Amino acid sequence: MAMYLLKITLLIGFASIFLVILTQQLVNQAKQFLLEHHGPPLTQLQIRSVTITFIGTGTVLIATTALAGFPWLGAVKIIGLLAWGIPMVLLDMRNYWLPLRYTNGFWLTGLLFTFLPESRLTITTALIGSGSMFIFLYAFHYGAKRLRGDEGFGMGDVHLIAALCAWLPWQLASLLSGCAFLLFIAGALLTNKSPQPYAPWLFALLAGLTGCFPHSTILGVL
Repeated sequence: MAMYLLKITLLIGFASIFLVILTQQLVNQAKQFLLEHHGPPLTQLQIRSVTITFIGTGTVLIATTALAGFPWLGAVKIIGLLAWGIPMVLLDMRNYWLPLRYTNGFWLTGLLFTFLPESRLTITTALIGSGSMFIFLYAFHYGAKRLRGDEGFGMGDVHLIAALCAWLPWQLASLLSGCAFLLFIAGALLTNKSPQPYAPWLFALLAGLTGCFPHSTILGVL
């Protein structure tokens, strides 16, 4: 028993170190992108909030997987999903940017996971779901822009939500995106600030659900 606990402790410790290194690399990518495109630098509060959220959620997932003996694919997939969120959340928070290099990379990575034998989504389902979501949201974006005269909901958000449908069934992705959109609206009303970044609300919701319900997340329910 003592040896088992020692192995679990070491596994969680090494995994946490890996998450710290991964987070630092992704934060540096966001910093470099802002520097190359003459954007404002990230604040320490933004970096710390994203770093602590990702490392904490990832550690909970790894610990739950190790202790409960669940397949590692579920934890790896969710950690990959949240890892893509680090540069997107930071860039969206700092300058309302969601570059195609990140949204497209997020989409392609989700598609790659469908080829694994334990995937709940097929490549066909993921392509149809993400493609249909993109068309629907693009129509919404175009209509909103015509009515309002500005981009309250930008094209980066359209690409982000469509890409999420390559990771999750479109029904679940739609529900989560809708809940994040409600948070997005609430944030705009409470802060009286427009525009609002959407990616932080979406990934905060995903990280929160993952941290609170790791068993369900790993098993693919969430």
